[in-house]
Amino acid sequence: MVVFKLNSNDREKFIKFLMDNYDKFPQGVKDFFDNHFSLDEVYQFDFMAEIYAYLFPQKYMTDFNFYTCYITCLFNKFPDLKERKVLEIASGLIPGLAYLIEKIIKPNNISCMDPRLLNLPVRGVKQIKNKFTMETDISPYDLLIAHCPCEAFEVIVNRVLEEPKDICIQTCRCYGDEYLSDFRFRRYIIKQIIKLEKLQKYGYYVDTTYTPLMINEAPVITLKREKNV
Repeated sequence: MVVFKLNSNDREKFIKFLMDNYDKFPQGVKDFFDNHFSLDEVYQFDFMAEIYAYLFPQKYMTDFNFYTCYITCLFNKFPDLKERKVLEIASGLIPGLAYLIEKIIKPNNISCMDPRLLNLPVRGVKQIKNKFTMETDISPYDLLIAHCPCEAFEVIVNRVLEEPKDICIQTCRCYGDEYLSDFRFRRYIIKQIIKLEKLQKYGYYVDTTYTPLMINEAPVITLKREKNV
């Protein structure tokens, strides 16, 4: 395993990126860079993972991090991922995860959606600056994915109950402004799984997996239609 860290050239590239795009970031991210950020540290925050993946995709893919653990799980669940039309939901400020996945599937087969997108140029990824809702058109896609989408997970579940689609969601404990306790989070996840199991009559099955970095924290929830059904 290669431990991800920034060399001198990486640091220069990061600083240039930050200087060019600082004003585009929301205030909370600016506060982090102003008061806490150090080039000597590697952070696991969502927005930092997005930046690392965007600036250093090949290097970041060799690291053991939340994104690479999720991508490994995604490929294990969907060996035909390279052929899929994928929508990443709640992709964050920068679609770093989609950018990594784009490099290992067919060109232009992945889109991302988030109202917070900064719309930085990301080759091969279609960016949709909208919130995912029950009215979102999911007909062009055959796989919906998300990494820590917070309360959007429940919207995804409710949406595929109306229009069944394969999904693979790395859940998280955040819900709105809350961080759910163990009990509340387990109850919330069980509730979503029970809803998804209603699609079993259409040939879908539900699977719960814990990646190495999310053990006892938050599972990956997969909904997948069996072939030949």
